[in-house]
Amino acid sequence: MAKYKLQADVKKCIGCHSCEIACKQEFNLPVGPMPIRVVKIGPRKIDGGLRTDYVPVFCKHCEDAPCIKACPEHALYKRPDGIVMVDKEKCIGCQLCIDVCPINAPQFNPELGKIELCNLCAHRIDRGEKPLCVLVCPARCLYFGETTEINKKMQEIKVKDTLAIE
Repeated sequence: MAKYKLQADVKKCIGCHSCEIACKQEFNLPVGPMPIRVVKIGPRKIDGGLRTDYVPVFCKHCEDAPCIKACPEHALYKRPDGIVMVDKEKCIGCQLCIDVCPINAPQFNPELGKIELCNLCAHRIDRGEKPLCVLVCPARCLYFGETTEINKKMQEIKVKDTLAIE
């Protein structure tokens, strides 16, 4: 199991895109690639009313990551703590990793001809800090920490939401 986890509480996301902007600035990315992106779902009719949801999408750092297996140059690899990384020196921009990812987490950077991927701001984690997207989120819908801690937090949120419905 990966040591760290980034998780979104989609019921709290307001679709402000602060996470996207912070990520792009942190990694000096051009307009195209978005290692974290907010997907709009809706508006749709639910219980006689309209509802729009916003879902932050980012690399899940899969236990058995298909992107790593698909890369012919071994440019994608996993750190000992489970964070999937891209070695830009090895990446040839073939985009096979995008094709196999169920959520299209790897993003192609046309300016570099290489892949961009959410690495949970590994450089910040190494300094004991949280990913920038978590820090800038005004809705506080992004949670980061050790996997067991985040799983517990998300379970508490789920139970609280269930109790609120009853």
